[in-house]
Amino acid sequence: LKLMAMVHMGSLFYFSFCVGFCKMLVVLSLLSIQKGIFLKMYMNAIVIIYILKDRFVRSKRYFFLIALIIY
Repeated sequence: LKLMAMVHMGSLFYFSFCVGFCKMLVVLSLLSIQKGIFLKMYMNAIVIIYILKDRFVRSKRYFFLIALIIY
């Protein structure tokens, strides 16, 4: 039971972190569109999110939610 609670808290933390990360990414991308580095940043973000997804296989439903938010 304790382990399940820890996993649940981990998922919630991961989800809130990713939402914050995505919001930060949107702000940064809006600021950097003029400089033309938007595409490079977006690709880097996708790579980072894929790395995080591999580490949190249990949070696949959260990753799906995050993907919906991004697109």
